[in-house]
Amino acid sequence: DLEDCGIRDEGVKMLVRGLLEGEPCHSGYISVLGLVRNYITGCGLDQIYNSPAVLSLDELNLSGNLLGNGGATALLRSSMGLSIRALHLFQTGIGVEDCRALGELLSSSSA
Repeated sequence: DLEDCGIRDEGVKMLVRGLLEGEPCHSGYISVLGLVRNYITGCGLDQIYNSPAVLSLDELNLSGNLLGNGGATALLRSSMGLSIRALHLFQTGIGVEDCRALGELLSSSSA
């Protein structure tokens, strides 16, 4: 859990790089990643969901980051969205259109 560490987009880039280059965890993958209030924008989000290091995440908490419209939807449309079981988006600046798209994605994936 990296809550409120101020890592920003550059820190996300370094984190993802470290996960790719480092030793695997005991279970071989990271299942939960908490990045609450770290000033992450859509740019940092791109780093997360385009990395094979985090494809096995079950839970991602991005609350308190300025993702804006399109960020959450892009995440769920990525291959990472296939494994996410819990996605926390409290105070991320997503709007009505993003919420609608998320609802459509979630309803189509549960059918």
